[in-house]
Amino acid sequence: PVAELLASAQADMAKDSEVSYLAAEHTLETALVEEPRNTDALGLWMEAIARGRGNQLPAGEIEALVRLGESALERLGRQSSLQVGLASLLLARGTPQDIVRTRILAQSAVVASRPPPPAVPGARSPAEAITAPSPIWGTRARLVLAEAFAAASARLALSLLQEVQDRDP
Repeated sequence: PVAELLASAQADMAKDSEVSYLAAEHTLETALVEEPRNTDALGLWMEAIARGRGNQLPAGEIEALVRLGESALERLGRQSSLQVGLASLLLARGTPQDIVRTRILAQSAVVASRPPPPAVPGARSPAEAITAPSPIWGTRARLVLAEAFAAASARLALSLLQEVQDRDP
């Protein structure tokens, strides 16, 4: 099942090594064959590529991956998983414009990961409310955001990394 493939890929990515990112990439490709529109699998796949092989990819290949990520955002919506995946690819490409866009995408994913405010009497019913994304995307977005700010503001990057540590030791 795709849920098991996603869990396996996340476990591989948590190992934070080139080999584990490559394993996650292959696992996520299997998940995407099963469910091509699964935004969590697509976002993690982009992130696994960026972290595992991003600095080794030829310019044309990373450009094609960035276009794929942008297309996915347009077609599937501005899901946190897609924002984090595209932000990771942009960070790997690393132009000054990419760093700015990485910050915007990652910050958007952080904001989207915050829990919704408590229900107000007379407001829409819970069935009509928008469901919050998985908290994992807020954590992953903070990690990408910390990397994007590392060169410009060490204090902010360290603060974001501390938030990541607090959320997922």
